[in-house]
Amino acid sequence: MNASARLAVASVLLVCAATAHARPDRTGSVYLGATYQKIALESDGLYDAVALEDTDTDYSLFAGLRFSRNFALEVDYSRLGEFVYDGGSVTYKGYQVAGLMIAPVDAELELFARGGVGLVDADQSAPPFSDTSTAFSLGVGVDWTPRYLNALTVRGYMSTRWITVEPHNTDPDDPDRSYDQNLYEYGVGIAYNF
Repeated sequence: MNASARLAVASVLLVCAATAHARPDRTGSVYLGATYQKIALESDGLYDAVALEDTDTDYSLFAGLRFSRNFALEVDYSRLGEFVYDGGSVTYKGYQVAGLMIAPVDAELELFARGGVGLVDADQSAPPFSDTSTAFSLGVGVDWTPRYLNALTVRGYMSTRWITVEPHNTDPDDPDRSYDQNLYEYGVGIAYNF
């Protein structure tokens, strides 16, 4: 057998061995998870006059359904931080539906891009107001499912949610304004695969 034939046979055997050890296709699987995340708030003028602590840590709970090897749909509830300023604080929480485009790297590692739409509730203590805004989000991440623990997936991600807050002032001489805000999320989490 010449060298090129041996190389071809070795390549075929290597591909077959890698396929034999590949994780089973998770199409149709359901998963539940939680993340711990760092959140940063960027606002276009609403908190310019006060000293705002613009970062916080919080959590997110999510559930997903894997439709194919390359697509999943997720829903999540996220506590998006409490940001303290001189004389008060503002808290955010959100709900969203998101689609994931998944690119498997190998049997254990997958990269994904995530886009979603949902709602974000903003509650400010002083002056008091509450507002619910439509939110759009984009993010990227990585999922690692160890071969020896197929039921568990470790996730790392970063994402941005874009919202518009309208404080709804009660003073008739001060018309309502809207403020664009970004909530940047950086998190790690774990999911259980059913």
